[in-house]
Amino acid sequence: MTGRTWLLLARSAGLSITVAFLTVVLAFAAVLMMNRHTSRILAPWLLTAMLIPTCIFAQGWIFFFDRIGIPFYGIFGTIWVSVFYFFPLCFALVGFGLETLDRTEWDAADLVLSPFPRLRAIILPQSRHFLISAGLLTFLLSIGDFSIPAGFQFNVYAMDIYAQFAVRSNATETFFYALPLLMLLLCVAALGFSSFRLLVLSQILPLDERKSSRGRIYAAVTLALVVVPIASLFFNLPAPITLFTLFKDSFGSLLNTFRYGGMAVLMTLPPAFAAAVWLRRYPGWLAYSLIILPLAIPGPIIGVALIALFINTPLYTTSWLLGLGYAIRLMPVAAMTIFFMMRSSNRTSIDARRLFQPNRVSGFLHITLPSYIPAFISGGICIFTLSSGETAVTLLLVPPGSSPLSLSTYNLLHYGAGDLVAATSFFLLAACALFMGGLVGLRFILRRRLS
Repeated sequence: MTGRTWLLLARSAGLSITVAFLTVVLAFAAVLMMNRHTSRILAPWLLTAMLIPTCIFAQGWIFFFDRIGIPFYGIFGTIWVSVFYFFPLCFALVGFGLETLDRTEWDAADLVLSPFPRLRAIILPQSRHFLISAGLLTFLLSIGDFSIPAGFQFNVYAMDIYAQFAVRSNATETFFYALPLLMLLLCVAALGFSSFRLLVLSQILPLDERKSSRGRIYAAVTLALVVVPIASLFFNLPAPITLFTLFKDSFGSLLNTFRYGGMAVLMTLPPAFAAAVWLRRYPGWLAYSLIILPLAIPGPIIGVALIALFINTPLYTTSWLLGLGYAIRLMPVAAMTIFFMMRSSNRTSIDARRLFQPNRVSGFLHITLPSYIPAFISGGICIFTLSSGETAVTLLLVPPGSSPLSLSTYNLLHYGAGDLVAATSFFLLAACALFMGGLVGLRFILRRRLS
């Protein structure tokens, strides 16, 4: 490896460490300033905002800072967008972690210690395992993808891996080029096992019913940080005639987005559900490897590996290969989503109701299956929305002549066509909203028929 390569690896690792640290600190501070009732209500809304494709989220912030006249490219824009894009994930994990802690010792320490000594001596030691887990996930997701840095013209190692393969078309050479990053990510993922296992085994304590106006104020400020880029996106839409013309031109790409997203859901949901069930029953090294270690594989490596494996097979240049790439890339995130949805269900009540069913088949159809519907719906929404904005795998595996809308948006970003980018981003956002609405409606119908 050359000096430039090592420098680029250090630069990428430093960027992701900075993003992970700032995101965890902001999320921890936000959750501490709110009570449990407020943070529990806010977390799902923030997670919904994270499902907005990264290219749309980044472009919304670019529009916002352009309006107020602040240059927003380079490392500053990359860190800013990355922090607030991953903030909902950290907020939800930290909020879940705090709900598993008994704060009696905190209240006792409040009587004898000032805020900072209490934070250092009591709060941080009790909270370290879920803070490490949140930072670990943010680091792995940030360093393995280049969609946000590419939008701000900031080169990172993952982008260089894609460029290496695009120029040389040599899978073996690209793999060895990416090996330092891969080894770094695998080591970091392995170090987080004990913290992640403690988070998985934690039990939520009874809800603190105390409410305060301060919590609502912090919640409003936190939510505004996610709403701002979406609002600025809508304010930059072109005239209705241009919007309608662009919709007709982009209709084929929009259909491809639904096709590829649907395939991603079908191919990812079964293994993600199986991994979540395995993690719930056996939270050991094997389950951790199934859930976390795939995140340590950068998106370009997944695409290059699949090309090398299937280049001489009928599967090559088909949409199924892209669906397989999505499944490998998104399975860990979908599995964690399903796992935490399953954790929120009351298993004691479910098992009690199954006793009154005439047989096991009836118990599964009328009790067990309806209880899993929210987990399936949440996992499907997560898979579709993340695949619709994924670029690293899509750029390498998309079949010729049938690109999804995310690639149209990604290409327009490099031409500076702000109104056209806003329009395609709006179409992509509408597609995600339509898919989410369809799954929520399906959940309502299924629960009525199965209950």
